[in-house]
Amino acid sequence: MAKNQAQRQLTREIRERAQSLANQQKFAGQTKEHNKLMTQGIQQGIERYLREQSSKARDLDKQVKQLKKAEPEIHEVEKIVYRENKLAWYLLAASWLAFIGAYFWLK
Repeated sequence: MAKNQAQRQLTREIRERAQSLANQQKFAGQTKEHNKLMTQGIQQGIERYLREQSSKARDLDKQVKQLKKAEPEIHEVEKIVYRENKLAWYLLAASWLAFIGAYFWLK
């Protein structure tokens, strides 16, 4: 119900704005019929402009919504699993044992 009233109010404002613009553009010898046609043309132009703007706003909202929906996929962190190489640990232990053995042998 409120939406219809808002729409009627908007239409009334557009009509008044179109009439004021048509009256500003009035030239000498212009009939009421010409003025009425100018008013209708201006009104249609304003309505078309508002429809295009609302369409652009809807499209922009859709794009923003799609980007927000796609964000979690981008921010997923891959788990990095490091596999320990046992050979490196065996070589480290062997080298320490060799150093300790050499220390005691040369002593």
